Amino acid sequence: MASCFIIMPLTTPDALVQRYGQDPNHFAHVLEHLFVPALKRADFDPIKPIAQGADVIHAEIVKNLETADLVLCDISSLNPNVFFELGCRTALNKPVCYVMDDLTRAIPFDTGIINHHTYSHTLAPWTLEDEIEQLSDHVRASAERSAGKNMLWQYFGLQSVARALRTDGDKEDRLDYVVMQVDAIKQHLEEQANAATKLPLNDQPLYATAWQQAKTGFEPTFDGGPINYFTPLPPDWDKVIKNSEYDLEQMTRLQKPNKTRLDTGHVKGIIEEHIRSLSELIGSEPDSERAAKARALQLRLRALLAGR
Repeated sequence: MASCFIIMPLTTPDALVQRYGQDPNHFAHVLEHLFVPALKRADFDPIKPIAQGADVIHAEIVKNLETADLVLCDISSLNPNVFFELGCRTALNKPVCYVMDDLTRAIPFDTGIINHHTYSHTLAPWTLEDEIEQLSDHVRASAERSAGKNMLWQYFGLQSVARALRTDGDKEDRLDYVVMQVDAIKQHLEEQANAATKLPLNDQPLYATAWQQAKTGFEPTFDGGPINYFTPLPPDWDKVIKNSEYDLEQMTRLQKPNKTRLDTGHVKGIIEEHIRSLSELIGSEPDSERAAKARALQLRLRALLAGR
């Protein structure tokens, strides 16, 4: 069975915990409940981004980046470590399957030219099976399109492929040396990018602004202020109402057979997120017909939350 190494955020940034349903372990749940099942369904053996036992963590990552048949790269939350590992994989001219969640508003770097699959961050139980199926289809399609190569190479015309170091020394020594070289490259790139960001914005090369975006999630603007990549687009209030109605219907249906209270942290987080979104709608247009619907939905959601 072909192998697939997963590179993704391992922790939820403190600034984003609220947006991820107050779940500090959100990405661990994405890994276990979405990525691993989808990869198995696509006939790949998933390699989790977690070193086991006494493994040297960085050496294990480098080895998997080099040897895995495919890499699943989740760029959600624009984690800088993920982009660094993506750069290492790209340098080897080996295939990558790109995904991100629906809270990630914009994509830094030139990776935006590659097809991405967007998954729902809620991991709602009534949609999870469809999410797994859609992701497994995307993984298969990415593997077939890439044909063992990295798609970015077709766009940039790269020719020099990176190679892992081969010596006659001990295996652990070789891995330690590779890690040392990778750390040196990372430090060199960061120094170059930091120096370039001191130039006037119009004179900054692409890699400088991309590096700053990957590190902070912010893009510099010409007036000196930042653009937050996690600032949502202008809300689609009709969609807010529709999504709230759909999830309420599904949660009510799941509750009926044995009158089980939906008081798990995950489902509770979904309900609270809908209540918050509906409050924003009401605050935006308090006298509208949509606001009236939102108030009625909030009452039903709060009753469900209370177990009534």
